[in-house]
Amino acid sequence: MNALTLNLLGDLEVIRDGQVLALPPSSKTRGLLAYLARHSRPLSREHLCDLLWELPDDPRGSLRWSLSKLRRLVDDADRNRLKADRLGVSLDTTDIDIDVIGLHALCQNGLATADIEVLEQAASRYRGPFLEGLELDRFADFHAWCLAEREAAMRAQTTLLTTLVGRLADTPELALPHAHAWVRLAPFDEAARAWLVRLLLAQHQPREAERQLQLGTRLIREAGLPLNGQLLRAWHETKLARGPLATNANTAIPPRPTDDERPSVLEGDTLEVMRWAALLAPDPDLGILGQVSGLGTNRIGLALEVAERHQ
Repeated sequence: MNALTLNLLGDLEVIRDGQVLALPPSSKTRGLLAYLARHSRPLSREHLCDLLWELPDDPRGSLRWSLSKLRRLVDDADRNRLKADRLGVSLDTTDIDIDVIGLHALCQNGLATADIEVLEQAASRYRGPFLEGLELDRFADFHAWCLAEREAAMRAQTTLLTTLVGRLADTPELALPHAHAWVRLAPFDEAARAWLVRLLLAQHQPREAERQLQLGTRLIREAGLPLNGQLLRAWHETKLARGPLATNANTAIPPRPTDDERPSVLEGDTLEVMRWAALLAPDPDLGILGQVSGLGTNRIGLALEVAERHQ
């Protein structure tokens, strides 16, 4: 294990020999540390001054002050990681464990062949967006760089979670936490929500599966995004494959009304179609209705006519 760890995903964190170090209060100094950590080459003092300081602030003096604060964090008695001369500044990261660098390296070097334990360890290190809470939007170049890093880290984490869920699909109890994390990261991703629904049904949690189905459908529609049917197919196909969902007395959904209890208008095809149409409201697509209900276009049309006739 590296003696020095730098976590950039979530709040900035520097750990030395297992102890979390106090960070400089200056957000510019903390931003400078992250920027140096993500650039392997020396950076000119002029570039760093333009990046984080304005002319009235004595940029060169402010940069020197920030570097003095960072040396206390990253340098050891026998190891000077922060290197600065009259022209440039660099941070030697060869023996620093940096979470975002490890995440990108794992995604680039083949997720399919890495051990599950390695993937899970990497996934657990994602504590939030890159430099969460460090907002320096007055400095356009730094802000643009930070946003790009956040987007890249989120894509990499999504790829990692997608791989974990797929590789653990045969053990749904292990895959489920990663599916939840995937949905939290990408709440409008229909594929992510579909996997969550499948795994919840496999774990005999039909109430929560149906809640996720309805929530996902609503969120995607409210965002103005198209539904491609993955979410509803996940519910329908898993339900058919597993048979009746009420297999666990503790998690079973309420039984459907009997023929005597059910209004005569809501039966057969009409009942089935209206259950799915409610999820697709306000504009149910006939193609998706057919996929999830298993009914042909004519039967769906007749069912909708019956429902409309009885309001």
